[in-house]
Amino acid sequence: MEGLQLKPITKEKTTQDKVYKQIKKTILNGGISSEEIFTEVQLAETLNTSRTPVRAALQDLIKEGLLVSIPRKGLTVRKITPEEQDEIFLLRSSIEVQAVKKLTEVITTPEQLKVLKIIYKQQEEAMGRDDGIKFIDLDQEFHLSLTRLANFNIIEQVLQ
Repeated sequence: MEGLQLKPITKEKTTQDKVYKQIKKTILNGGISSEEIFTEVQLAETLNTSRTPVRAALQDLIKEGLLVSIPRKGLTVRKITPEEQDEIFLLRSSIEVQAVKKLTEVITTPEQLKVLKIIYKQQEEAMGRDDGIKFIDLDQEFHLSLTRLANFNIIEQVLQ
């Protein structure tokens, strides 16, 4: 089997996966506020897809605690308490301190450091344009890049 030049088959994302990812990203970027109430039907129409993948994606987001179901009305984004914000910050900063410590051991080439510098420069540009959503996307990418460079695959999955 050594001579076979095959590449692994990449699994195509299902419609449910795409819907889930898009709704979650929109929530995390502030595109849907905790003041808005929306329905499965509205989302299906907006995303131009059937209700089945939307329903499944919404159930996953409810289980994760991002959404709350309001009987006979619809859904809304769950409000994060100040205590939860503090806990998230503590968790994230603890993980990132360890990632940076490991990075000092594993970054051996300028190319590896260049990835972080490029993202940081793009963040500065987004701030200059007052583009908060782009800045948040880039901030997420920067922090995920730290975990990737440190080869913290499990932590990367948790942060995503």
